[in-house]
Amino acid sequence: MISIKVYLYPILSVISFMLISFYPLITIILFIISYVFLAIYLSADDRTIISDIVVVSIYILALTYSKVALIYILGIFVPMLTFFYLAKKSSKKQFFIPIIVPPLLISLLSTILIFFVSYIYTELYNNILLFITDLTEPAKKTMERFSDKGLFAYMINNKEKAANNFIELMPAVIYSFTLLTIFFVNKLRPNFIDDGQVQRFRLPDYFVWIFILFAGLFLIKEPTLQLISKNILTICAFLYFLQGFELFDIFFNKVKLSRLIKILIILILFTKPSIILFVACVGMLNIWVKPKIFIDEDEVNNGLSK
Repeated sequence: MISIKVYLYPILSVISFMLISFYPLITIILFIISYVFLAIYLSADDRTIISDIVVVSIYILALTYSKVALIYILGIFVPMLTFFYLAKKSSKKQFFIPIIVPPLLISLLSTILIFFVSYIYTELYNNILLFITDLTEPAKKTMERFSDKGLFAYMINNKEKAANNFIELMPAVIYSFTLLTIFFVNKLRPNFIDDGQVQRFRLPDYFVWIFILFAGLFLIKEPTLQLISKNILTICAFLYFLQGFELFDIFFNKVKLSRLIKILIILILFTKPSIILFVACVGMLNIWVKPKIFIDEDEVNNGLSK
């Protein structure tokens, strides 16, 4: 007889995802929670083929009632299923694959829909423009000190251009958001999913040539090529941010910071683009410079730091 509780985690995953509509300010937290519940289900001992069929059938049935179900399937279910499969197949040296591959499908589909379906581009543009207007107009009247400098001033004075720029980077944003969620779910695995040691995220050193290639292509004055290069460079920068984050995590463990302090520092990392860029630079420079404070004990023991 199938255990009823095996269906609890997929249901909680869907509920967590649906709560985003009510609590958009904590979207990333609800995304991670939704991923974690689904990951717990995929790792459950009492999961069966029958329970898989029932869960997938429920998701497919939900598609007939809500478009939100499609977002859940493409943004949560498919990436988590891909991560779960690849994580089982990967070794410690190539664990970057389960992290970077799962977001590819949703990013590719979003690219096709945004740039090849005109009414979606128009609707997205109008919604982003409305959001920027709602965000900036009240502040423009009451916060004059923001009216002539920084990102806020740019959005106030160039709303149409800001909306277009955001849409152009949407594939990279969607990829990076999904990537970040999967990354943190992997970090949470020992706490919620299994007792094994989490494998650290590290790109192969040759990956830097992809970054250099598209940095060069971006300099060519061709709009389509610049658009592709801009998105890939953004994704590469975010990948190196995650690599830099891992390095700082190793350092925090060595100095024995408390979990609360680590959480506060993590929150600070996401407060400014300049901090994110700094961490990404640390991650990229680690290809050539490997200070001992950034080398894990396991890496030394397995010869991975060489």
